[in-house]
Order: sequence, then C-alpha cells, then structure tokens
Amino acid sequence: MVANQQQIHEKIGRVQIKGVDAKDKVIVHQLDYTGEDHSLMLPLWAGVPDKQQAQVMINRTILNAGRFDRPFGIPACSNVPDTEADSTCSSVYLPWNQLICEGYVGLRIPPGGGAAGSTPDDRHNPESEAKARLLPTLSRR
Repeated sequence: MVANQQQIHEKIGRVQIKGVDAKDKVIVHQLDYTGEDHSLMLPLWAGVPDKQQAQVMINRTILNAGRFDRPFGIPACSNVPDTEADSTCSSVYLPWNQLICEGYVGLRIPPGGGAAGSTPDDRHNPESEAKARLLPTLSRR
C-alpha cells in the first residue's frame, strides 16, 4: 500500500498506522526534490531549448563526468544519495535514454563540432573525450 497526502508539511513529528501485524514491514519515506534525475533532460526531446541552450545543457549534464556522463548511458540520477538507492540511481533506463538522445539528434549538432566554446585544444580535455564517446553513438540513428 502506498499512502500519499496532498498537504505540504514542513516536518512530521509522528506517523500512526493502525491494523499492522507484527510480521508486516512498514517503511516511511520522505521525498527529496533536491536531487537531479534524467527527467530533467526531457526538454531536449520536447524541443524546448534552442541549439545554443541545448548545447550548454548537454555540456553541463550529459557530458559532465561529475553529473551524468557514464560509460553505458545516462543513469537515472546524477549522484547516489545513499546505498539503498544505488541500484535505482545507477541504473540506465533505455526508454529515458532514447528520448534524451532523440532530442539531441534532432538538434543536428555535428559530431565533434559545434560545441559552444570548443577549441582545437579540447581534444586533450576530459570533457571533449566524453563528447567523442557520446556523439558518434547518438549520430548512428
């Protein structure tokens, strides 16, 4: 059973549950809206940002090793908040990656080029190495 409430509470002092058997397991979670997840990149798929805004967004999220840049796709979360969430947050969900990649491909930014502020020296930059890994994969559609 999942119970939700429409009211917003600054803090909850007590949770009372009736009719729970001694063998039942009760878990109370608090939502945390401070974390970043892959759904924040859906504006790419929806075509909301222009090319320049999208490139900044991509550089700051998908191609940033401290956030979403991982070898096997975009993980559900940029950081794992605790060990219980590791399997969910570190997982790569293909439908979400498909939507994000479709948005990127729709921008028609040439592989290895068109990045805002890119220079020939970028080939020795870790961010540029991430771009080199990601862009050919996205362009093969």
